[in-house]
Amino acid sequence: MTKAAVICAVWTSTFLLLLAVGGLLSWATLRVAGRVPSQPNGRAQGGDALLRRVYRAVLWLSCAFYWVSIPLVALAVLAAGGGLFYLFLWIGHIPIHLFLLLAASVCVTLAAIARSLFVRGEDGDPGLLLDLATEPRLRALLDEVAARIGIRPVDNVYLTPGTDLAVFERGGMLRQLRGQTERCLILGVGVLDGFELAPFKAILAHEHGHFSNQDTAGGGFALAVRRSIVTMAHHLSEAGAATWYNPAWWFVNGFHRVFLRISQGASRLQEVLADRWAAFTYGATAFERGLRHVIERSVFFQAHVDAVVQAAVQSRFPLTNLYEFDPAELAGKADLSEEIAAALRRQPSPYDSHPAPLDRFAWARVVAGSPEVAPENGSEVWCLFQDRAGIEGTMTRIVCFSLEQQGVVFLGPEEGSPVEETAASAM
Repeated sequence: MTKAAVICAVWTSTFLLLLAVGGLLSWATLRVAGRVPSQPNGRAQGGDALLRRVYRAVLWLSCAFYWVSIPLVALAVLAAGGGLFYLFLWIGHIPIHLFLLLAASVCVTLAAIARSLFVRGEDGDPGLLLDLATEPRLRALLDEVAARIGIRPVDNVYLTPGTDLAVFERGGMLRQLRGQTERCLILGVGVLDGFELAPFKAILAHEHGHFSNQDTAGGGFALAVRRSIVTMAHHLSEAGAATWYNPAWWFVNGFHRVFLRISQGASRLQEVLADRWAAFTYGATAFERGLRHVIERSVFFQAHVDAVVQAAVQSRFPLTNLYEFDPAELAGKADLSEEIAAALRRQPSPYDSHPAPLDRFAWARVVAGSPEVAPENGSEVWCLFQDRAGIEGTMTRIVCFSLEQQGVVFLGPEEGSPVEETAASAM
């Protein structure tokens, strides 16, 4: 065999091996998810810990495989273009238009590959920074949840108009080693309506579990690969080079699927362990109620925004509070009930970053010794904030500004007031 054939055989074998390992790890995650851990917390234990280490190693190898493959893909593109040109010479006729198309395709493909190597992530704020010094009740609740998990609390909370609920950390490797990263919580205002305190605490315990398990620390290598893949695919598609005869498109499309199976499988394991923190800390019932609420609000709020925007555009009325307005289009909730039920009972996919909700509920129930937290006199999350109307008004201005940037025109919060200025100052 020639050296090129050996390289091709090794590359193909490695690719298929990664695909098989990704499927095997997903199966193993489902097997360990329903087991009762030996210790009452969400840290990786026994088989969980082993599976987590294997995932980390396989994910690292997948990233290394991607970067090693980039020059090989570029060579394959050049070889394919050169082979077709040689074929034209052998035939004795060079179709000019086809030749120019071929040359252009090779050039834009190589440019897309080069651009994918120099992608930098944005480090901007994900929402409106909330001054926790002015929200003592929310600050106290965050401190309470962190103390129950046994970690330091979040440093900053960012509010968004939607139904987001997530955590992340900022800081380089040195700050991570010192334990001085900036811990942040993203909190969507759209999820807060009707959210009771006990389920809310359980969901926050889940998010703080990610901090405890160090899910939010590091991961830069995998994130760089994800950004590179998306960038290459975008530029190939934009240039019209995302075609079946382009080796670069074969690679980016195929590897993306393999990488997703592995990285999202690792993410599902992280979610299972974080769910255990919630179940052990605040009870399986509180966790289930919290997760159900988040899913229900996500479905409802999307329909709510669509109906409000449609009504606002048609009626040309000033939109002062997106969250309070109840358009007539939402009077019949039967369709939304079906959507919510479908979201709750959806079947899992190998490419999902989270397990199926019904599986998560079942796994939380089997956690031994889960305490059940009594309802707190019907108190809801909004009681933690000093100025609900002000927060909702600010989020409404941000939504109005974003929609106007997309060409959706309706009156702003006040007749004749510059929506852009108010939104820009809030962001």
